[in-house]
Amino acid sequence: MSSPLSLTDMVRKLFSNADGTLKVREIYDAIEKKHPLSSKQRDFTRYNEPLFHHELRAIISQLFQQCEIIRVSRGEYKIAMKHKKAEERTIRHWCISTSPENWEICKQNGVWGMDERYFVTIEKFLKSGDKAVVYNHGGKFVALVIFVRDYFHSEKHLGWKKGKKEFLFPYRIQFKIISESKNPPQISFSTEEQNNKAQWNKANLIDDIVFIADKGRTWNQYVQVSIIRITEEDFKYNIQSHSKFLNSLN
Repeated sequence: MSSPLSLTDMVRKLFSNADGTLKVREIYDAIEKKHPLSSKQRDFTRYNEPLFHHELRAIISQLFQQCEIIRVSRGEYKIAMKHKKAEERTIRHWCISTSPENWEICKQNGVWGMDERYFVTIEKFLKSGDKAVVYNHGGKFVALVIFVRDYFHSEKHLGWKKGKKEFLFPYRIQFKIISESKNPPQISFSTEEQNNKAQWNKANLIDDIVFIADKGRTWNQYVQVSIIRITEEDFKYNIQSHSKFLNSLN
């Protein structure tokens, strides 16, 4: 006869069998129904809650620190993608966009952050192993990164700003820099209209980038969002351009 699962193993099993996220309250209820609890564990603390609630929060915190689970929002968690088979993953390529000042903060902390508008994207599509080109407002691709670990939710202010005001960007994912340029090439529009015809007379890096279909003065609409998926072709071209044209990789 097999021995009963420990509380920690029971929590791991709950996350492993869950189709999506689990709230802490759901874990409390599931454990109370399925796990044999001692009379002491059912005793109430001075905060008028069962002692096993305190034990479970400690276990959840430990699993989070060990990166076995990730925090989706306050009181809600899911199993980390690294505990799923690597062969099931599809590597995606992205362009992430921010100000030069915010990028410096990203580098200092090794973390990229986005607001609630991008929750579905970071929840469903962005994951550890994906790669990105970093665009700085003003027309420069400054670095290539790879995301490590899966996203998490944090309300710790790092100093990022949106406009002139400090902004949280709570949905975050860690990254490592593949390469970075001190003197990245300037990107700008290459095509203008004259007498209902295109005048292609300002050729530059933009003409070799697939995902920026508009090569005119409104080209930057493609990099005004925090993140956008790009082709592998674009990502590889940026690697080549960083190596060939810059010769200043760190």
